[in-house]
Amino acid sequence: MSNNSSLISDNFNTDDIEEVNHFLTTIPTVLIILMCPIIIFTNVLTITAIRKFYYLQTPANMYVLCLSCADLLLGISMLFCTFRVFNPKVLNFEGDATEKNSCLICLGMMVGSAAVSYLTLTAMAVDRLIAVTRPFLYERYFSLKVVRFNIVLLWILGFIGMTVICTHDSWEPGKACHLSKTLQRLMLSIFLFIPCIILTLIISGSYARIIFTVRQQQQRITIQNNAILSSDVLMEQKRQASLKLAKTMLTVYGVLLLCYTPFIIVTLLQAVLGNDHFGLLIFNKYADVLVSCNSFINALIYGWRMPDFRRAYKQLLCGQCRTM
Repeated sequence: MSNNSSLISDNFNTDDIEEVNHFLTTIPTVLIILMCPIIIFTNVLTITAIRKFYYLQTPANMYVLCLSCADLLLGISMLFCTFRVFNPKVLNFEGDATEKNSCLICLGMMVGSAAVSYLTLTAMAVDRLIAVTRPFLYERYFSLKVVRFNIVLLWILGFIGMTVICTHDSWEPGKACHLSKTLQRLMLSIFLFIPCIILTLIISGSYARIIFTVRQQQQRITIQNNAILSSDVLMEQKRQASLKLAKTMLTVYGVLLLCYTPFIIVTLLQAVLGNDHFGLLIFNKYADVLVSCNSFINALIYGWRMPDFRRAYKQLLCGQCRTM
């Protein structure tokens, strides 16, 4: 009886697992390939809208432009990297230098674009915090020039992350193309886990402070409703506009957390438990699908939450809607 069980187990571990693994790997590959044109289209639409329509060219929307550029980079890179990461046998590198270089370049582009996205969301959170809590200071110091300088710094940091991925690796022939297998554990902690924790705390703290400040302001306005000056009304209108944008960016951040958290968790588990766990290998592939989803959802959120973006999208997509 034990011999029969051993035989069944051996057959399952060799033939059946390989067949199941191939099937489960094909599904995320197909999903990401189908999403790539959507990612490219939605982000090109957002970038074109901001560049074309003057009313969208505000300091805050420059961060939206930066975020769309990072998502566009991810969408373009995934056209090739999907096969390199999920189905390397299709490309048939056979262990030569191209196998290593293609893996590191793909990981560098994906991690670099994700790093720029996360850094941009952090900058947007701080930007909204200052706009809501210190509106006079914001109008005085946060011009388009300052925001563009900040965006350049974000991309420099993103490219530093790409360089680290491509230079500090522990890659070996035959390894799967994944961060937990190609990046040294120390570098994985320094450039992935620790920054994610710090940036998440900054973003969460900024939006928590925004919510607390707004509640205080609303209570003050209710008490002093009969003694509001015209200048106070104007400032309150600006503050409400900043608050609405902050809520939109909070929605974007919440969606990003939902999409990125499974990827971060599975990468951490693979680094701790080992890279050859069958369940983690499969879960990792579907976690990557969620990361890809985040790259086109943002444009949908802008159109849903922000009337100016909704109007710009209509004008770009259908000329007859320009009078609407």
